[in-house]
Amino acid sequence: MDLTLSGLAGYKLAPSPDLATVPFALITVGSAFTTGLTSAFMARYGRRAGFLVGTGVATIGGLVSVLAIDRHSFTLFCFGALCIGIYQGCAGYYRYTAADQVAAEYKARAISTVLTGGIAAAIAGPFIATALMNVTSHEYEGSYILVSVLSVATMGIVAFFKDTSTGTGPKPAGEKPASKLPYSAIVRQPGFATGAFGAAVGYFSMMVIMTVGPIAAAQHGHSAGERTTMIQLHMVGMYAPALAAGFLIRTLGVRWLQMLGTAAGILGVIIGASGMGQANFIVALSFVGVSWSLLYISGSSLIATSYQPKDKARSQAFGEALIMSASAIGGLSAASLLENLGWTNLNVIMLVLLIGCGIVTVAHVVRHRPVADATSG
Repeated sequence: MDLTLSGLAGYKLAPSPDLATVPFALITVGSAFTTGLTSAFMARYGRRAGFLVGTGVATIGGLVSVLAIDRHSFTLFCFGALCIGIYQGCAGYYRYTAADQVAAEYKARAISTVLTGGIAAAIAGPFIATALMNVTSHEYEGSYILVSVLSVATMGIVAFFKDTSTGTGPKPAGEKPASKLPYSAIVRQPGFATGAFGAAVGYFSMMVIMTVGPIAAAQHGHSAGERTTMIQLHMVGMYAPALAAGFLIRTLGVRWLQMLGTAAGILGVIIGASGMGQANFIVALSFVGVSWSLLYISGSSLIATSYQPKDKARSQAFGEALIMSASAIGGLSAASLLENLGWTNLNVIMLVLLIGCGIVTVAHVVRHRPVADATSG
């Protein structure tokens, strides 16, 4: 809901149209800068406490956004978006938490199952957000009231969560903290670098194409209705693959799933760069969405199977920081890349990154050919 409305509400509240996308960017920035703190908090106080704090901040974010709209304050609205970003930084650990509850061979399927929730969000979120836009005297106010209501409901669900994994949770009194694994050692863990790089490339390319695709389409004469269709199909591409991810993981394995995600992204940006028709934009956005989904699932799975239980908090935090930083950079740089390079050259840059991701993944597959795939431990 926030992603649907932040640009629209930001445009209405911003002192200058150039600042309209700042709240959208702050969601990603807030998430990127929260991941490390979230992991450290959860390692000390437990997953449930971390998720409760995150949903509490989301509740505040929704209420602050309501107040901002009521007072026509762009600054307050930016703060509300930042709170939602902080919540996203906490919510990123839902998938890892699910993976940590099961045996190694089920981790990838657990992650993909969690991400299927995004299908409901992608379909229902925009419709609910726009349906509630005018239920109060101030446009968009009703939508952000529901953001807080949903956050409170999430707190009620999370309150019943019991963490059955090891290595994360409140530390007994007097227990000495474990020595921290150096970041250089984290990167050398089997599969970590490949997974983190793949997910980061998927997130960066998705954020860039999603953010400026509709703008480029408008520049080339496509109507608002056509641009809406592009975004809707992009969202379907982002989350629908999670339904088939379990089957693909069982048949292909996590590493080859990452290759499939890379191939989908390469196909999308090649078609995006080859023309300015509606079909070119739709295919580019849709396939880049599919690429994000498969790279995010496979990358997260490789990270989740790379570490020992005692190192999971630090490993997950580092991986999440890398992925969310790529997302933030993509969101913040997208408009500038479009302005300076144009739509065609922008797609070529994404193509180079995706080819690099494919090379890294192939090297990892070759290097670990004798070893059982991550789905079998």
